[in-house]
Amino acid sequence: MIIDFTEIPSPRGHSKDRDSFEKFSRDFLENLGFKVLVGPSRGPDGGIDLKVLEKTDKGEILWLVSCKHNAKSKKSVTLNDEPNIRDRVESWDCDGFMGLYSTIAHTSLNLNQERSKNKLPFKIFDNECIESQIVGNPTMDKLFMR
Repeated sequence: MIIDFTEIPSPRGHSKDRDSFEKFSRDFLENLGFKVLVGPSRGPDGGIDLKVLEKTDKGEILWLVSCKHNAKSKKSVTLNDEPNIRDRVESWDCDGFMGLYSTIAHTSLNLNQERSKNKLPFKIFDNECIESQIVGNPTMDKLFMR
């Protein structure tokens, strides 16, 4: 791994900027061409960290984005960490679910994604997917340096 996600402050504890991973995720998605409609905030969020718009050849997709930063604990993101995905997507008037994770999705979450793929669009960016989009991409240089 070229990118060390443990350098991003944890959302727990006494960090100066507990929202760093959500801000990083916002900037990452903007660099990929998504339009951020709801940005990071602090406090109870109703199951959404970001809401983004993706324009495709087939139309537009509104994504409910969930950011999980477990790089320091190295814990995978489980279905328990992402409860009621369909309900959250519907309550925020979104079309699909997107996870941005500094580790990897657990098998339970991947199986849920596989079972739901025909009913609900899913995208998961784990640490290696994020890294592959950043490294060598000149539009991501500032994000990489940060």
